[in-house]
Amino acid sequence: MSNFESRVRLAKDGEGLQRTELLLERYPDIDDEQARLAADYLKNAAALDLGLLSANRQAWAAVEALKHDRPDLFRSSFQGLFVGALVVAVSLLIVIWLGHAGMNL
Repeated sequence: MSNFESRVRLAKDGEGLQRTELLLERYPDIDDEQARLAADYLKNAAALDLGLLSANRQAWAAVEALKHDRPDLFRSSFQGLFVGALVVAVSLLIVIWLGHAGMNL
């Protein structure tokens, strides 16, 4: 069994890892849609899968190049920023409410 096959077997999303790794090995000779697919995988992949991907030096160098060349693909969406701000606001309200309820934090 090759190193590549064992990494794919260990991955949470082995198909996604394999597809993305093959795309990244061809970078920069990929089109915009393929770059978007690779970026989407990188933004949403499990930490283990990213660690497994980083074991391939050629693919990981391509990740760094893609991030440098296409930062627009890695920016947070408005929805993501809104959800993050909402979580912070709700957390603060809970802390204030607990403080007023006599729970000294």
